[in-house]
Amino acid sequence: MIDQRLLSLIGALSNAVDRQGSAKKLARAMGSEDLLIFAKDPLLKILLPAPGFPQTLPDGQKWQKFTSDCQRQRTLHDKLVSPYSQKVTTALGVASSDDSVFVLLGGAPQLSLVVEISALIPLVAAALFNERITLIAKGEVEAESLAAEHTRTLAHALDSTRRSLEISLRKSTNILKSITDAFFALDLEWRFTELNPQAEVLLGKSQEQLLGKLIWHEYPEAMGGVFEQRYREAIEHQRAFRFEEYFPLNKAWFEVRGYPSPDGLAVYFTDIDERKRATENLRESHEWLQTTLRSIGDGVIAVTADRTVDFLNPVAEELTGWKLVDAKGKPMDDVFKIIHEKTRKPAVNPVDRALKEGKTVGLENHTALIRRDGKEFIIEDSAAPIKDLNGEVRGVVLVFRDITESHSRKTQLEDAIAQ
Repeated sequence: MIDQRLLSLIGALSNAVDRQGSAKKLARAMGSEDLLIFAKDPLLKILLPAPGFPQTLPDGQKWQKFTSDCQRQRTLHDKLVSPYSQKVTTALGVASSDDSVFVLLGGAPQLSLVVEISALIPLVAAALFNERITLIAKGEVEAESLAAEHTRTLAHALDSTRRSLEISLRKSTNILKSITDAFFALDLEWRFTELNPQAEVLLGKSQEQLLGKLIWHEYPEAMGGVFEQRYREAIEHQRAFRFEEYFPLNKAWFEVRGYPSPDGLAVYFTDIDERKRATENLRESHEWLQTTLRSIGDGVIAVTADRTVDFLNPVAEELTGWKLVDAKGKPMDDVFKIIHEKTRKPAVNPVDRALKEGKTVGLENHTALIRRDGKEFIIEDSAAPIKDLNGEVRGVVLVFRDITESHSRKTQLEDAIAQ
């Protein structure tokens, strides 16, 4: 039989402002140091620390196993890391009729008294989850059965609260349905506990077919791959993840995000197949362009808008004497040095004109390129601007060729005619 003092302490748990302080007083009155109450969340339908108690538990998997075992065995002793002291301490857990779990930490609690009090835990848990229940106890109350007045109070409170919960549940359901990403949730036994319509399409099965089912049984192709690896790592280390992976069932690429908790894993899938294919097409186009530029017989240099070298093909490397790895990021004038063949003065660089005028321009006649080692070539070239979709000039492509031999023959011919 529970005395008036303990009933008052239990009633004090409804005060959200000092719930942990009230819980400590109740624990000490029962011969313990601290206590925790686990109850099923009315929306999520999973066992969680009740509101006002620590929500993050050290070694969450061991706590999850403890509460699950306690629900099966009804009472359980073990040693766990306390969320209050962060130290290993003795834990006595007792499961109530609604599978709520009452846990006393440390000390030497009286088991018989704990069992009696656990009969009231469903009422306490309901109050902690914002149900309008008042446990103001007057006189002695038998732990084995609740007085009729309290039962009527509970029934009235539950009826009022049920309507509020139904409204909240409908709101939560609507939110899940409105999420454009596919979403599903798994418990610690890898069973589906929730999924939205987008997930039904993604997974090819309905809620009725998946809820309560093991993900590895329903989708054995996911075992042994990156999905299973990342899911298990998230649960083990309680660490969120994000990765991109090809989903064979849908023959498409998805961005996968996972958020673990002590009770399971929430997974979101975003379809990125179009973006992935566009990226792959761009990569292939870039490789094709690079191969083309490397294979043509003229020298090609790509220059950024700030006049730094971004690319040289092999012919340009040979004529300038610079390797791409050395030239990349260098000022254009360091790599492409040109002068007037006859006056020996610096020639006007066509890159500057292309950047300024935004159109294709050519070199002046008698332009000589001075290679890195000092050797000279007579060249002819053109520079074309690189524009973005808005027409802004982002760089220049310079194409040039060695015409030293033809220039020499032409000069000899002109000299012979002049004589």
